[in-house]
Amino acid sequence: MRSPRTAFWLSLVFTLLVIAGTTLPLCNQMFHCGCNFAGAAHCNIHHATPPHCPWCAHDHRAFYLSFAAILPFTTGAIYTVTRRRKSLLLGTLTGVAAYLLVGLLAGLITARTMGYGTFFGFNI
Repeated sequence: MRSPRTAFWLSLVFTLLVIAGTTLPLCNQMFHCGCNFAGAAHCNIHHATPPHCPWCAHDHRAFYLSFAAILPFTTGAIYTVTRRRKSLLLGTLTGVAAYLLVGLLAGLITARTMGYGTFFGFNI
């Protein structure tokens, strides 16, 4: 049986790997900007005319602020679950769910704040 500490750290590492691999595709899904697994080379920030991706524009400041909110919530969710269950799988799934929920909320707030106009293809 794993200790809660081991389950927490392993779950956090696996969740961070998922986040690292899915952040740009999530960006593209939310903003339809062109970011993908290969990077932001096709992002609409490289177009001369707007709209420009709210996470990629302005030196990525909105992206960094979004992740400054995502990481504490994700870490806290993993800690809460692994402290009680000591389950690597449950900790990782909880971390990924927290990342998606807070990431989507951060994306919506960013799009609204920066006047992007669309979110998941819907006018906002």
